[in-house]
Amino acid sequence: LVRGCINRLFGANVRDIMTGYRAFSFTYAKTYPVLSRGFEVETEMTIHSLDKNVRLYETPIQYRDRPAGSVSKLNTVGDGIRVMGTIFRLIREYKPLPFFTVLGGLIGLAGAGFLGSVVAEFWATGLVARFPTLIVSVLL
Repeated sequence: LVRGCINRLFGANVRDIMTGYRAFSFTYAKTYPVLSRGFEVETEMTIHSLDKNVRLYETPIQYRDRPAGSVSKLNTVGDGIRVMGTIFRLIREYKPLPFFTVLGGLIGLAGAGFLGSVVAEFWATGLVARFPTLIVSVLL
């Protein structure tokens, strides 16, 4: 889901945005604003690289099972929520038109839904019983 969204928005074909070694030029390092801490920094670096048309090279690797008795430091839900928040923030900053188009479309659909229920009630009864809902639907 995350990879597909980023690839579609940036016209890329990145296979894994969360893992790997990263080597940067001096120029890239100077233009990269480190805003995140923790697990979401990999996502931030990848999105910044895609936005600046930096060449990315991916080498496939084979994953192995974790050694017996070792414990993961990852918190799947917490880290996932932080990464998604970082992605939304970065898409808002790097690609504002698609971000706000989708956001505006969703709000418009909500308004149309509210308006539809008021109009259906008006056609059935000839009265607008939920006038505040009508106002909110028009404002949305």
